[in-house]
Amino acid sequence: MNIFRKILFYLALFIGVLVLSVTISAFLFKDKIINQFIREANKQLSTPVSVGKMDVSVWKNFPKLSIVMTDVSIEDSHPGKYPLLTAKELAFEMNLIDAWNGNYVVEGLQITDSETNLKVNLNGENNYTVTKSSPGGAKGSVSFALHNVQLTNTVVHYNDQAQNQQHTYTSKSLKASIDTNNDIYDIEADGDLTTTKLTIEGKSYLAGKTFEIESDLVYDDIKKALTINPSLLVLHEASFNVSGSYTWKTKNEIDIRVDGKDTDIQTLVSFLP
Repeated sequence: MNIFRKILFYLALFIGVLVLSVTISAFLFKDKIINQFIREANKQLSTPVSVGKMDVSVWKNFPKLSIVMTDVSIEDSHPGKYPLLTAKELAFEMNLIDAWNGNYVVEGLQITDSETNLKVNLNGENNYTVTKSSPGGAKGSVSFALHNVQLTNTVVHYNDQAQNQQHTYTSKSLKASIDTNNDIYDIEADGDLTTTKLTIEGKSYLAGKTFEIESDLVYDDIKKALTINPSLLVLHEASFNVSGSYTWKTKNEIDIRVDGKDTDIQTLVSFLP
């Protein structure tokens, strides 16, 4: 019994020393980490970013290191001064050792109380291309492997003037995983989603509907195509298995299959214009 107690004591002592060391190190190197992160991020961003306060935390997502920004505003890429994203808080999650070595691989992202404005003008130019192109395909010290994205109290507006589409979505809590490769985005998400507004060529769909979702999407930004792998939407007692595709580069083409369970004709009719 005494040997067991000694093992527990030394184990607890080791963990305590480790936690204390990590906390002290993060405090001592906080300014270095913040300054280097800002410097590397500025090399890759082409639009201004305003931050009210920036800090480093080892406890927000322990054992990961979090770089936390409050009162954030990122301008879009269209001429003039318009916000692409505003947020009360942005927290970038990364490996502690990598961050100390100046290698910032963002593995998680938490966005709280945010509003995003996505636009495409009449010439087909979007406002969300805010990263600089690297000569020769060179990569900077800040990269993304977003397997843990958490959105809390978020609003997203999408306005495509070229295709006459206006969308507004809101969510109280949404978790996602995002993989990118050559302008193709693989997105898996689950949580709640409200279609406050979904207008295509003057026709309104799904207005004011709040769904619980489990989605698997592939978005091709070059081809302007969205592929819906088998996904689940739940509205009240009804559930819908959804799959198919939606493309809009030259014209709107929709090929979507929906299988409903525990639903009725009134619910289905309410989805239509």
